Amino acid sequence: MMNTVTCPICKNQTFKSSIGRPYNVCLNCGSLERTRVIYMALAKLGIPGINDRILHFAPEKCFIDLFSESHGEKYEPVDMFPENYKHLTERIRHLDICEDLYSLPSDSWDLILHNHVLEHILCSVKGVLRGFARILKPRGIMIFTIPVHPKQVTTEDLNPYLSGAERKKRFGQKDHVRLFGGDVLDLIKEALGIDCFVPVTSLFTQNEFEKAGIIWKPEMEPHGESIFLYRKETQT
Repeated sequence: MMNTVTCPICKNQTFKSSIGRPYNVCLNCGSLERTRVIYMALAKLGIPGINDRILHFAPEKCFIDLFSESHGEKYEPVDMFPENYKHLTERIRHLDICEDLYSLPSDSWDLILHNHVLEHILCSVKGVLRGFARILKPRGIMIFTIPVHPKQVTTEDLNPYLSGAERKKRFGQKDHVRLFGGDVLDLIKEALGIDCFVPVTSLFTQNEFEKAGIIWKPEMEPHGESIFLYRKETQT
């Protein structure tokens, strides 16, 4: 795999290794494994359409560059802390999911993207997922990833004053407020009314994954590179 690993987003072949992941970060576009998984899934499924409106929470730079070029003003990257995006501050609109989601207009976006966002929000995951479904257009799609620890049970603590050290101890990272366990499949199904989990084997081959520098571990799903896809069938 060493000589053939290529970032599917920018075609770069140099990566940074960290935390036991040999191709963790693309040194050109900055993509992580989960970013590349989402890109590959979108390409495989033929989405978004050229005229689709895209709402992207906590947007990755590689996607900002890609969709800003392909969709222009139809691409809307948002974040609670737009100042963290340095030179892109004017492009990133401020949006607090917990405070602002319910003021967004219903049936307005064709595609919603978020990668490893739900573990950070200080409000109900089910409520947020239902809010995302509400603002999607009929037949619109939401695609996302979350970190999952399949052998554990989902836990959370929404106390805003919980220390970073305690959060890291309990949830694995100082800015996480919950840990998703194997029961997250039921949580998401209860929120959205359908099973949104897409097994990696239903979309990709092992060779496709490994060429993109992503560890092939279907027997361990769901995990942090697992895909969840919701399509809005009717008005929500």
